[in-house]
Order: sequence, then structure tokens, then C-alpha cells
Amino acid sequence: MKKLIVVTALLSLSLAASAFATCPTAPSPSGFYAYNYSQDEACYSLTGSISSTSVACYTGSGWSFGGGYFSYAVASFTADGSYLFNANNWAGSSFIYFDSPGATAYDWIELIAVVTHNNADTRYSLFYWDGTMGSLNGCNEHYGLFSASAGDTVSIKVYVSNSGSANIQASIPRVFNSL
Repeated sequence: MKKLIVVTALLSLSLAASAFATCPTAPSPSGFYAYNYSQDEACYSLTGSISSTSVACYTGSGWSFGGGYFSYAVASFTADGSYLFNANNWAGSSFIYFDSPGATAYDWIELIAVVTHNNADTRYSLFYWDGTMGSLNGCNEHYGLFSASAGDTVSIKVYVSNSGSANIQASIPRVFNSL
């Protein structure tokens, strides 16, 4: 009877543990010519006024960035040489809803990749938008390209400034390496 209880308890613990994200999320094949390095939402560290939401036309998870100026979400992973088609063909993207009633440059969002290679950081601005540029309806995926070699650390960051009345949302970033 004791063995049955122990086995049941261990099985319950292993099933419960599998419900949590493993961070960083391991890369996986995506079609014939790409690897998906997108990180699970639970792998992101959140700073500032951020809450979970769904973004307009996108069916996945996302965040809403509240007022109080700066907020950001960041996750990191290491580029795996076994899952690398082309070191110069990485893409990071997000579906973004953006409305700045005051059309101000103090409301903005930026999707960034920071690649650390041999202890030196290279910053890539993948996408930037501010209130002077108009609104975004959340139905388009905005992306940019960057480079990272096997063994490099890649940090993906959604960085936001909300002066108070803006409605700024972003889907969990998607990251791919392809031919």
C-alpha cells in the first residue's frame, strides 16, 4: 500500500511539473526551412505595469502595457548550433495594437533583440512605433531581422513607454531562424 501511495505521489508531481514552462523554451523545427525559438510566456521577466491580454486579431497570448511610463518584457536563450540554418537570418516579431489619443512621442513601443557574442552586446531594433506615427490595429505582425551565431545569447525585449492614456498591446514575440 505504501508503494502505491509513493508511486501515485511521484506520478502526480511529474505531471504537475510538466504543466510549467521549461525556460528557455527549446528550439523546434517549423516547416522545412526554419527553427522556432519563440519563448513561452512564462519565460518572460516582466517589469512595470504589464497585464495579460489577447491582441486584436492574433489568437495567442499577449500583454497590455499600462501608464506610468516604462515597462518591458524580456526573455533570453542561447542559439543552438544543432538548430541553426543561417546565422544571418533571424526574425523577431509581434502583433501590436497601439493607440495614443494625444498622438505623442512619449507613447512608444520597441521590439529589440540584444545578441551577446564573446561578451560584447549588439542591439537590433526590430520594430519601433510611437504616437506621432498613428495607430496600429493589432492585425499585422511587425518584425525585424538580426544575426546570431551558435553559442550566442539572444535576449528578446518588448520595451514600452506609456505616458498614461495610451492603449498599447503586444503579442508574445515569435522568433525564428531560417535559410
